[in-house]
Order: sequence, then structure tokens, then C-alpha cells
Amino acid sequence: MVLNTEIFFTGINNFCDDIQFMTKREVSLYWRVCWAFLTPLSMIVIFVYSLSTIESLTYSGNLYPDSANISGWILFTIGMAQFPLWAIWNISTNTNGGIWDSICSSIRSSPKWGPSKENDKREWIAFKAKCAQERANRNESGKIKQLCQKIQNLIRCS
Repeated sequence: MVLNTEIFFTGINNFCDDIQFMTKREVSLYWRVCWAFLTPLSMIVIFVYSLSTIESLTYSGNLYPDSANISGWILFTIGMAQFPLWAIWNISTNTNGGIWDSICSSIRSSPKWGPSKENDKREWIAFKAKCAQERANRNESGKIKQLCQKIQNLIRCS
């Protein structure tokens, strides 16, 4: 789930660039397809399937009492509520003008983001610039690419 969120907000290219920088090996097409399409799709299918086939819990043929089911759903809800609650807290502490500006500033990365060692950070910044330049040099200007770029720009709040 965290990996899917990371790729959704940063984009598959930025994610793969970071993996390539850390491992010093180019990320293969297999991993790009898995991370961008297969993993999110599989997680959605598994989640929907598990919700649609959910049955009452039994132990040795005996049904659990309703209080046990309710307790389980309460624990599930507490766990699932963490993301929106922390997101609301983060947005409310980053008050920069209107609500949209607060949302954008809360999901924008910090200037401190990146490798902690100064030398590694300089190398990382140079590597990211080189990757961005290589992507710009490749002529990837199709209608689908432009549409994806517009969607990413809306999501990133650039």
C-alpha cells in the first residue's frame, strides 16, 4: 500500500530513478510494469474479492458472537482511519492561505528530502537532473503522455 501511494504521488519515473540511484542498476521493464500496473490492480481485485466473499467467523463450527465481530470491525476502522486522520492533521498544521494551498504544501516534499550524507545528496541531485534531461531529450510527446503529464501536474499541485 505504501509503495502504491509513493508511486502515485511521485510517479513511476521518479521512483525508478531513486531505485536506480540506490542500487546502481537500471530498473527493468518487468519491475516498472509490476509497480505501475500489476501490484495496484492485484491489490484492488483482492480487496474487492475479500469484501464480496466475507462470511461470519466460525470456530469449530460455532459462530463467533456479534460482539466479537463488532470488536473486529472497530479495530479495522481504527487502522483504516489512520491515513485520513493524519492527512487532516498534516493539512491543518500547514496553513498557507486557502485549503487548496494547505493541501499542496502538505504533500510537497521538503527541501531536506533525499540522502542524509552531503556527498550522497550532491550525487543524487546531479543524477536526478541527468535523468530529467535524458527524459526531456527523448521525444515522448504523444497525446497519452501529455494527458498523463496534466493529471500528474494536477495531483502534485506544482
